[in-house]
Order: sequence, then C-alpha cells, then structure tokens
Amino acid sequence: MRHGIAGLALGLLVAMAGVLPASAASLTWTITNNSRYSAQVSFYGQDRQVEWPGGGESWDLFDHNPHTFNLRCHRGEKICYGAFIYQTHARSWGVGFNNSMSCGDCCGTCGDGSLATSLGN
Repeated sequence: MRHGIAGLALGLLVAMAGVLPASAASLTWTITNNSRYSAQVSFYGQDRQVEWPGGGESWDLFDHNPHTFNLRCHRGEKICYGAFIYQTHARSWGVGFNNSMSCGDCCGTCGDGSLATSLGN
C-alpha cells in the first residue's frame, strides 16, 4: 500500500511538471534620483503581464538617496524600470509611466544579479 501511494504521488508530480511555475529568482535594482523632481518608479516584466510593486502602485523616489528594490521574478525574464515625475508624468526615464516607452539600457534579466541607474535632469 505504501508503494502504491508513493507511486501515485510520483506520477502526479511528473504529470504536473508541465504546469509548475518557472524557477523563482530575483533581480535587484538600485535607483538614485538625481533629478530636481520628485519621482516614482515601477518595474515591468516584458515577457509576461506583471509589474512591481503591482496594482497600479509605484515606489517613491522623493530624495537623492539610493533606493534598492529586490524583485522576485522568473529566472530569465526581462524586467525594465519605468520612472516618472510624481503625479504629472511630464518627464520619464526608462520605459516611463505604465511601460509606455522603449529604452536602450533600462532592462535586466531575472537571476543575473544587481543593476544600478541614476535619474538625471
């Protein structure tokens, strides 16, 4: 009986292997706001519909200190930052507000360690 239950459990695991989530990993961004504006930042997955912190929220960058964000993500997925002026969105960096722009160097790959950037004037 024990072998039958163990075999059944193993069979279920093998059958479910195709639907298990991708391996969890992280990407760490450090962003410093060197602009004269109060800004906010969000991060956007480019391979699936996901954003950090999520729910239409953003993190504040209201000072000139480095802010570190450790994002839990799927290994290998491309993640880009989008920063913008608080409330008005009149100026933006990276992929901008709501992932609406393109960029040359504002993305990283989940599982590849840490990245840093500064927002300029």
